[in-house]
Amino acid sequence: MHQLFRLVLGQKDLSRAGDLFSLDDSEIEDSLTEALEQIKIISSSSDYQTNNNDQAVVEICITRITTAIRETESIEKHAKALVGLWDSCLEHNLRPSGKDEDTPHAKIASDIMSCILQNYNRPPVMALAIPIAVKFLHRGNKELCRNMSNYLSLAAITKADLLADHTEVIVKSILQGAAQMGPRSQGNHSIGDQSVFLSTHHKHDGLIAEVQLDLIWIPLCAIGKQDSFV
Repeated sequence: MHQLFRLVLGQKDLSRAGDLFSLDDSEIEDSLTEALEQIKIISSSSDYQTNNNDQAVVEICITRITTAIRETESIEKHAKALVGLWDSCLEHNLRPSGKDEDTPHAKIASDIMSCILQNYNRPPVMALAIPIAVKFLHRGNKELCRNMSNYLSLAAITKADLLADHTEVIVKSILQGAAQMGPRSQGNHSIGDQSVFLSTHHKHDGLIAEVQLDLIWIPLCAIGKQDSFV
């Protein structure tokens, strides 16, 4: 690991964290996986949620790492470590406080989400990410869920079969969201006092169900018939 990453993460030195941005992306690229693994250790510590210094160090380092990954186009090299850190966030509270402030681990999840899921056109990355991404849909964070759904829709368009094993979880999340939105009419298929629009068409020898809620479309790879959703 680059000596500056080692110093900042090893000593949790907030005063030196900003210096990471003075380094060339290529200079630190080989260190990114190890840095992500160290961040996972720090963020999993028992006092992380109350330690403002550690949170600030982690936030700066994640920003530097995700920037370097994008600039060096090295997502496939570091995807396992990035998704591993993302997955570790699920072990902690992600529900916003009463002031709608994200918890420390929700901030980590949000910060690295786009770096991972903007690569929806890279099947090796999505194969690692999607099983973790769908777990965030039921963790009580509406903003995180909304953003995750938007990225999953792009992944479904590009590589729908990767979502096939997770259709049930995604549909449940959509219907749960509909139940919270209040009665409205958006189609002919009623679910409780809600109405959603469902349409299907053939693709990849399966069925794609498109569920429209407000202005958000989430294409889903469905294994069964359309009637199985309603």
